[in-house]
Amino acid sequence: MKFLKAVEIAALATFLSSCAPKSSQYYVESPLQSAVENSLLELEEELMISFTEVPAVFIIPPEEDTSEATYHPNSNDIDISGESMSSVLQKEYLSVMLSHELGHAYADQRAEALGKDNWPDLGRYIESVSLVNGLIDRFNEEKSPEKKQFLIDSLNQIVYQHEFSLESFYFLKTISEGIGFYFEVQGKSSQLSSMLSFTDEEYPQDLSALLFQKTQVEADFFPYRAGYHFIKPLMDEFGVQSVIDYVVAHQPRVTGRLAEDFLEYQREIKTALRGEKFHD
Repeated sequence: MKFLKAVEIAALATFLSSCAPKSSQYYVESPLQSAVENSLLELEEELMISFTEVPAVFIIPPEEDTSEATYHPNSNDIDISGESMSSVLQKEYLSVMLSHELGHAYADQRAEALGKDNWPDLGRYIESVSLVNGLIDRFNEEKSPEKKQFLIDSLNQIVYQHEFSLESFYFLKTISEGIGFYFEVQGKSSQLSSMLSFTDEEYPQDLSALLFQKTQVEADFFPYRAGYHFIKPLMDEFGVQSVIDYVVAHQPRVTGRLAEDFLEYQREIKTALRGEKFHD
């Protein structure tokens, strides 16, 4: 759950590492498995859901992954970085971290139960996401307003050429992290939810507004705050399984106008789950 640089995105490393089999030389099944089972049972009771399986947990060397914890949709397991073990062994932190990753696991399990692909399938966006890495670094280092605008224009051109796949990446990642945080705050202190304060007016108008016009911390934390803001009222009204089943089965329509797209997709879900007719 380490908040990574916006364009380095944990999901990119997640997809690549999950494609390769785990080597017993580096991956050792964690003694924390019982903690995962306990967290899972608590979430099932609190959220009135049922997991189809308990994800396996592996402790991995720090050099294998930069994240503290990562759920892998391809292999259905949770990796915990050995570097973070001192924090993990604190009971409260462990519960929070595992609940977040179990949120990702549950969404993926529901997708599989409905006959869908792994969710979220962010691997398809690797090419377009990697194209903007250099642009973001240069923008953060650049002082000239003219050159900054040139980099924004360059990003917009990449977005156009790749048919909004960058927006789709951030859109799905935001919803996914919102689900993770919804699971994370269940039964926990209100301090977590207060950290995630967000309003509709804070949705960026487009991708450049997110990546270039916010501070780095704001951009990094955006998927978590915005995702929780997006998913919480839906989960509260319709229940966890109903909302997740809709999300994993219905891809959002992404037009490049991020603020409008988030609000429209939220309205679509509400309309569908209320049994009303949705008009495009």
